[in-house]
Amino acid sequence: MKHDDTRVSKASPIKWLRDFLEKHAPACSGKYVFMDQGGELCNNPEVHKLFTCFGYELWPTGADASNQNAPVEGGHLVVASTIRALLLGANLPIKFWPHAFHFWLRIDNSMASQDQLVSASLNYITTGKKDDLSVLCTFGCRVWVRPLGRQSGKLIPNSRKGIFLGFIPNTDKNVIWYDTKTHVVKIAKHVQFDEGMNDFPPNLVPPNVVHLQRTQNGEPLPAEAEETSVDQFTFHLNPFSYTMIKGVPVTDDDPSYGLTLASNELSHRAYISDVKENSTADKMYATHKSTLENVKGAHLVGINGKRVFGKDDAISMLRQL
Repeated sequence: MKHDDTRVSKASPIKWLRDFLEKHAPACSGKYVFMDQGGELCNNPEVHKLFTCFGYELWPTGADASNQNAPVEGGHLVVASTIRALLLGANLPIKFWPHAFHFWLRIDNSMASQDQLVSASLNYITTGKKDDLSVLCTFGCRVWVRPLGRQSGKLIPNSRKGIFLGFIPNTDKNVIWYDTKTHVVKIAKHVQFDEGMNDFPPNLVPPNVVHLQRTQNGEPLPAEAEETSVDQFTFHLNPFSYTMIKGVPVTDDDPSYGLTLASNELSHRAYISDVKENSTADKMYATHKSTLENVKGAHLVGINGKRVFGKDDAISMLRQL
């Protein structure tokens, strides 16, 4: 389980892929799809069922043999390198990589692609509108957010300091930000950006701010005095950096075992939105309060050793126990 309070509603990736295949899958024989042996795709029964329905065969690549699926893996390398650059430039830890990915995706879809027959961005081809990239701010920069409710006083500081992580998809009004005080990812509208991170001492200013300052002053980017070593950024089967396993005896007949599940807005994974008091799930910790503190908002990634993806999968597996 992994804690995350970011929540937005969107169609599931499986439904999106089904809609895409219904429109674009060619009517021919001998169709196949290469996938690695990860649980998210090749070992996901929903993915198998979907491609089989449209006449595709699924062929797994060999272990540690990404070159067998070069057209896709080459794109993955670009994604990984870009995410690494965004995180290093903002001095952010690896746990923020999903937000760096969505930030890069927004920029990439707004840029003209060499793969297209016309020199236009994917967003322009799809919607007929050009994106205004001038509204984007530096990923990971400082952001000051006005809290909800009335101000406590006109001359009293009334803003929360956080880290800018991007925008909600399809809008540049609602900002995704990380509250450095509560350590929770939140969404806000009334914000002020500080791309220069002026509250930082000079020795702690992140690399992207230094580069931004040089660009504004017309200064060239100096060569590094020595090579820097960066750990290789890789994707894992489990996208969460920390998981916990809890086993509890069944104490009631509730098919959900006291868990109220919801779907994450961005990843579409199942997470626990509430736990019923005195239920089976409530026995994970000594008190109801401690159970809520440790479990509420956590993603459900497995049940009895089987992987869990979406909310419907989780509910179905709980009922089969």
